[in-house]
Amino acid sequence: MNVNTIYHKRKPDTTRNIKEEFTLKNATVFGGYNLLADFIKAKRVEAILGECIDIRKAEWSTYEFPFVLRCLIDGYILGMDRTKHFEMLEHDNLITEKLGIEKLPDYTILNKDIKRFKDETGINGLKAADIRLIRKKLKNKRDNVVYDFNSTVEIVYGEQEGATCGYNPKKPGRLSLNPLMCFEATEGLHIDSILRSGDVHTSTGSVEFMEKVDKTMGSIVKRYKKLKGKGKVLARFDEGFDSEENYMEAEELGWGYVGKVRCFDPLKLNIFGVKRWRKIIGSSREIEVASITYKAGRWSKSRRVVIIRWRDDGGTQGSFFDELNYNYVAFVTNLNWAEDDIYGFYNNRGTVENRIKEAKYGFGIDKIPTGEFYANYAALQLKMIAYNLISMFQTEVMEMGSFRMSIRSIRKMFFTIAGKLKESGRQRILKLAEDYLYKDRYLRMRERLAYL
Repeated sequence: MNVNTIYHKRKPDTTRNIKEEFTLKNATVFGGYNLLADFIKAKRVEAILGECIDIRKAEWSTYEFPFVLRCLIDGYILGMDRTKHFEMLEHDNLITEKLGIEKLPDYTILNKDIKRFKDETGINGLKAADIRLIRKKLKNKRDNVVYDFNSTVEIVYGEQEGATCGYNPKKPGRLSLNPLMCFEATEGLHIDSILRSGDVHTSTGSVEFMEKVDKTMGSIVKRYKKLKGKGKVLARFDEGFDSEENYMEAEELGWGYVGKVRCFDPLKLNIFGVKRWRKIIGSSREIEVASITYKAGRWSKSRRVVIIRWRDDGGTQGSFFDELNYNYVAFVTNLNWAEDDIYGFYNNRGTVENRIKEAKYGFGIDKIPTGEFYANYAALQLKMIAYNLISMFQTEVMEMGSFRMSIRSIRKMFFTIAGKLKESGRQRILKLAEDYLYKDRYLRMRERLAYL
């Protein structure tokens, strides 16, 4: 007897035919928006946008400007990274019911309204709103404040204002924009960004940007000066920020910093003269460390440089310059920590790369919506507000084990849930699937939200 005939009764190609009917009323594919919208309401997002941004529409307009901005933020969280995609939300029964409106603004209104940002004044209003939203999270900090600075390339495919040809490793020769961004690493929050043309150097405008970040955080964190005095305000720079101006600015601001240094020939010769190396115990690979005092030709004074070396494993980098096949990395710092602590601290900077990837692939900051510079600048800021809201949603509402999930995973697990609105008496009820896999976690999130 054939065993397959006993245990496998289904025959190939016997998929059942099921007829479609577009007759289901009051349905939604964004059942989790009910939870998300309550969180956004608890954060007073729409009210804060209205208080911070001095752009007004005509009195007879169907949608007030703060509401349009709030719709954009909601849409970015739900995955609408291009304005045209907002068609999916326009008539969604749950979203329109939750926001108390017959239909959401269509994408032409969204495009028209975002173009109302014409100068720095409106952009500064968005930045002020973002700071208002994260203030409570940061104001009572007693531990380290850690700044991660980075720039990224946003490729454009049209004639967008400000787009120029510059450094573009993925698509050389393509026009681009180049945002400079700052994140606070311990809380995982975006602090500020500036949008720049694509042909600028990585650290163009970085000194003024650092000053602004310091002033902003000084107005938020109550103990900011005390934290500086204790060496707890720290910054990490990659080699794109390797400049005397950035190091001097960090020192004048009272920050401790670690920056990756370009290894030009004079530094190589100094490293070659190092005779004593200390092995790091417990590392996954055999790493040795050392410190030197070094003054690059472009520096105004000598600084401590920490050197890390390891045996070449046959990778693409190859050996540095010696005959022993070592690879070397150098870090400049004004901290007196042990070399392995300097190395570990800088290695954690990798989180900023992940945050920028999340901003790109999760919130679409690389999707340029218009041809106008300040409209695109506003879109960047709105998407980073959405980023911060989800970061706070994770720490304040979701379970500990869910921290730092990607927005894509959050959407799949908790926002994209089939549902149907029903009315019972005077109450509207959202019916969700009985066998919804994450029902228990969802209900615990609802309980935490009630305490915000």
